[in-house]
Amino acid sequence: ERAKVSFPEPIFCESKCLVEDFMGDSIPISEYLLDESAIGMSIRRELAGPLLQAFLKIVFMDNFVHCDLHPGNILVRKTESSPSTLNSWWDNVVWSDDGRNNADVESYTIAFLDAGIVTTLNDNDQQNLKKK
Repeated sequence: ERAKVSFPEPIFCESKCLVEDFMGDSIPISEYLLDESAIGMSIRRELAGPLLQAFLKIVFMDNFVHCDLHPGNILVRKTESSPSTLNSWWDNVVWSDDGRNNADVESYTIAFLDAGIVTTLNDNDQQNLKKK
């Protein structure tokens, strides 16, 4: 998959204060949710899988529940990298179904912000979530 998930580095943390690394080159995921164009829908599909997988992993495997997860606390950083060889460039010079040129490989990093309010689930709660 072409999307990764991360948390910003905490810079300062006390019981009532969390300061995280600034992610100025990222935008709120809500910007992608508002884009109804073919390109916007394609990007949303690219982000949906890794976002859902990350959420399920942190809840069910890591037993970590982010208690303030809303679109304002989810950022997306887009990066583009050019293929390194002529052959890989040629293999990618096709237009995708949504009109994007695949010569530049786009990838996305999804960042969950503000993990200052978190909890864990007891065994009973975990089992109840798995049954539903």
